[in-house]
Amino acid sequence: MKIFIFDRDASRPQLEQALRPLGAELHGSDDLELAIQLCYEQEFDLILVGISSAFHGLPLIERLHGIGSRTPAIVVAGDAKRTQLAQAIKLGPAEILMIPVEARTLQAAVAKATAARTAAAPSPAPAAHAPEAAAVGQPAAAVRAAPRVHRDILMVIVEQLDVDELRPLLSSEYSIDSCMTPTAALQACAEAEYRVVLIGATFSNLHRVDMLAELRAVQPRASFLALYQRSKADRHEEARNLGFASHLLRPYEQASINELRFKWLGWKALLQRTATEFRPEAFPYDSPYLNEYYDALMVLIEQGLDELAAACESEIILEISQLPMHSIRTPEFVVHAQATAKVRGIEMTVTGARDVLFMAHGPVTPPAT
Repeated sequence: MKIFIFDRDASRPQLEQALRPLGAELHGSDDLELAIQLCYEQEFDLILVGISSAFHGLPLIERLHGIGSRTPAIVVAGDAKRTQLAQAIKLGPAEILMIPVEARTLQAAVAKATAARTAAAPSPAPAAHAPEAAAVGQPAAAVRAAPRVHRDILMVIVEQLDVDELRPLLSSEYSIDSCMTPTAALQACAEAEYRVVLIGATFSNLHRVDMLAELRAVQPRASFLALYQRSKADRHEEARNLGFASHLLRPYEQASINELRFKWLGWKALLQRTATEFRPEAFPYDSPYLNEYYDALMVLIEQGLDELAAACESEIILEISQLPMHSIRTPEFVVHAQATAKVRGIEMTVTGARDVLFMAHGPVTPPAT
């Protein structure tokens, strides 16, 4: 059993003495950032957090909750303020113990919290079907070869907020997985093949490089990007020096999301399709990826029309009101779409932008009223 104690240096020895009879492996710190990093890097069975007028340990629980950690926590409260106790109750730790606390009381609380976690853990899959992930530091060959599903993005060592803010900026057709430890990342990589792996910058550079090498060995086709908080520092050079293909900054900006899609993920979901209509997705006309956008639409419209022809459909509407206006690419796309439809015996009606129709076909006569 591994326990992390987040409390003042002066208080930890007493807690450690009370826990030694359990035979637990004890780690500790009073530095929040170091504590978060250690909890990212290692799998702990329990977090023990101190609060008092001189120390406020609850931010560690908040940060771990933010990344989806389910490691149980016990709060040990000294001369804590009422607001601290109220916040502790709200965070829902396994126990809140008031100092002075007897050693046997603390030991019983630890045993209860860790037993509850073990009981709540899902049963392992049968060995014949469960891929084995190597622990960090072991050769990548330790990961058993197994059929892997195809996924889009794996976010590693990130907070839940990072994931939640990225999802609405990408189409729902892009899949996003996340995990908070290197071991969990290797397990995910054993089960799926990813296009992009985003690694959070909370890790120290040294540990990030080590994990990058481990993951790259089992994800040779993935693009590895570093995820940083936006700042004045030149993150591009740092990311490249660490071995990443590029980086992404948050808070996210639409321009960087477009780059993520076109440079690293490919061009999924640019053409929304229903039984009666094709509708290209909106895109900024001043984006440096505008040509890639139209090139992708050309391919997608051909694929969509092939499927319609195979289903013996004879007509379709192309709704282009969201197309970014470009004097060459826009009419070129419309003409290409209609010509492709005609070859496949499908009647295509273009709606949504009169100036585009004018560029493609000349003056458009309005319908009689």
